[in-house]
Amino acid sequence: MALRLRTALAALALFAASPALAVTDIVEGAPVSVLVEEELLSSDEREIPADGKIELRLPEGLPETALRLEDFSFDPRSGLFAARVIGVDGLTLTFRGQAMVTVPTYVPRRRIPAGTKLTEQDFRLVHMNAVAMPAGAVRHPEDILGMESRRVLLQDRPILAGSISEPRVVTRGEKVTIILSNGGLDLSAPGKALEDGARGDDVRVVNLGSHVTLSATVIGEGVVQVAVQ
Repeated sequence: MALRLRTALAALALFAASPALAVTDIVEGAPVSVLVEEELLSSDEREIPADGKIELRLPEGLPETALRLEDFSFDPRSGLFAARVIGVDGLTLTFRGQAMVTVPTYVPRRRIPAGTKLTEQDFRLVHMNAVAMPAGAVRHPEDILGMESRRVLLQDRPILAGSISEPRVVTRGEKVTIILSNGGLDLSAPGKALEDGARGDDVRVVNLGSHVTLSATVIGEGVVQVAVQ
C-alpha cells in the first residue's frame, strides 16, 4: 500500500513539473483579426462577394491572440465595429475598429468619350469598397472589353451596365445589305440604315430599290435581316 502511494505521488509530481503540459500551453487562442473576420462572415445579413476581401483596421494595444469575441456589432455602411475581446489570460477589453470589404473592379484610366470601343488599355484594376459600389456596376473584364461606351465614362469611376453596350455594326446613313428570308429562300437587296444598331438590335432600313422602309434585325457588319411572314 505504501509503495503504491509513493508511486502515485511521484507520478503526480512529474505531471505538475512537466512544462509540456503546463496550463498556459494548453489554453490557446486565435489571432484577433481572424476572430473579427469570423464574426463578419458568420451572419447571413453581411453578404460578402465571392471575390471580396476584408481589410481590417485594429487599434493598438490589442493582444495578439484571444479566446473569443463577445457583443460584436457592425455598421456595414461605415465599416465601424465594436466588440469585447476575451484574452487567453481571462482579461477582457472593449475595442473599436473598422472593417472594409473591397472587391476587384475595372475602372477607366482616363475619360472615355461615348462611342468608343473598349480595350484592355482603357482600364486598370483597383479594389473598391463593396458597400459604395453602385447598383448595376460591371466589374469584370469579360463584361467590359469589346463593348462600346454609350455615354462618357469617367476616370476611376465604376462602370454602369447601362453605360456600355454591344458595339455598333450598323451605322445610321450607311449602306447595308438587306437579307430577306422567306422559308428556305434568302434574297438580298441594297439598303440604307436609318438607325445605329448592334448585333441583335432591330433597326429601320430603307430598301434602295423599292424605297420601302422596313424593320430589320442586325445580324453582322453592315448586314440586316428581314423575316417575311
